Amino acid sequence: MVSDTHQYDLESHKRAVRIAMRYERDDGDIAYRGARFAGATCSEVTLIGFQSLIPLRIEMLPIVTCGLGGGFAFQGEICGVVTGTIMALGLDIVNQAQETGFNTVVVRYKIQKATREFCNEFKKEFGSIYCRDLTGMKPNFLRPGALEECIEKGCMDKFYDYYKFALMRELPSEKEWEVIPFQEGPIIWSGKRFGLYKERLD
Repeated sequence: MVSDTHQYDLESHKRAVRIAMRYERDDGDIAYRGARFAGATCSEVTLIGFQSLIPLRIEMLPIVTCGLGGGFAFQGEICGVVTGTIMALGLDIVNQAQETGFNTVVVRYKIQKATREFCNEFKKEFGSIYCRDLTGMKPNFLRPGALEECIEKGCMDKFYDYYKFALMRELPSEKEWEVIPFQEGPIIWSGKRFGLYKERLD
């Protein structure tokens, strides 16, 4: 579990990777024997790993998110490791905010910032955040024989690199709580979507 001092704990992150891989192996074994979509998805596996690092948990959340796996139910869209990590970042930041003083606007800002940073780093490391690109299964896993083909090509072996990359990264709670310019005082955001115009309340 992340310490109160918010220091990065290498061994805790290594343990999170081991937990994730054990869950994938045990719960996903039937999928690896050739059955289609029967085992744990990448989003579930990722969140299982993060649960050992983040105190704030939602019961049954990993399996609830199984529709995110395979790029939104095996449609080849955004990788489940990415979407699972984004959910974990949100849990981590909300938990930290509860400890330091909750401000909804600040929390949203930090979650969005952390999401952009992770996605950019993931794309830089692996070239894409799309399942179809990462696995080579184009257009998606839904065509007959796609999952079996993926297993035969060894693309499942790449998942370890994706899990490890996500789970070994420093969490927002392991950094100093960033003070942003509009953090003090009640504020209203207005203007265009994602607009940065803010109006302070008297």
